[in-house]
Amino acid sequence: MIEQLELLPAPTTWASEQRRRSRPRRPRPDGRGRHENSLAAHSDERLQRALAGRRAEVLEWVRLHGPCTVRQVLEGLYHPGADMDLVRPRVTELIAAKQLVECNKVVDHVTGRPVMVVDAVNRVGSFTT
Repeated sequence: MIEQLELLPAPTTWASEQRRRSRPRRPRPDGRGRHENSLAAHSDERLQRALAGRRAEVLEWVRLHGPCTVRQVLEGLYHPGADMDLVRPRVTELIAAKQLVECNKVVDHVTGRPVMVVDAVNRVGSFTT
């Protein structure tokens, strides 16, 4: 008679071996779930002026150059390797403010993915109204 030896312990489930440790969430001071630093940045007048200035730069560039992608605006205002977050949030804000409109989709030359083409509202020679 052959007796089999157990070399490894019997398999157990991962949950029984490890108890997930979770710390209680700290309540945010404003009650909306935003961090204090985010609230401070949002109320910083200097930052808001800089963002408003960047919004104006983006809008003026689109008015001068016509329908374009966010990457084209970025490469026109800054250098080609600049961070897309310099322009993309401002375009989104301008669309929400109804100063820019999405008028088409094209394939981006860098990523190969479809991206939106934006144009200024009431631009001379624009196809949008």
